[in-house]
Amino acid sequence: MTRPPPQTIPLLTEVVIDTTDELPLLTDIAQDVPLKPTVASPPPDSAPGVQQALETYIETVLAEKLKAHLVIAQQWATEAAIAELKNELPQLIREAQDRAATD
Repeated sequence: MTRPPPQTIPLLTEVVIDTTDELPLLTDIAQDVPLKPTVASPPPDSAPGVQQALETYIETVLAEKLKAHLVIAQQWATEAAIAELKNELPQLIREAQDRAATD
């Protein structure tokens, strides 16, 4: 990187002396700034169609996600029931054979 020649650097030619020794108060500075109100959401009467469309969309997305989770939960429950039946099946067969033999 090359430096510019010294004659192109601006020189400080004037010193501004502040005659007041007091700094402005924070409240003075804050009062000078105009506050703009922010709207978090539009009033419900301004766009009823948009609100209805948004509610419908949210309900649809929620229903799809719940349906997907329900399918997974049903698969887990089915697998757990089958595993439990497989564990208990030998004992159930023995009990059924013992009853048949005693009858």
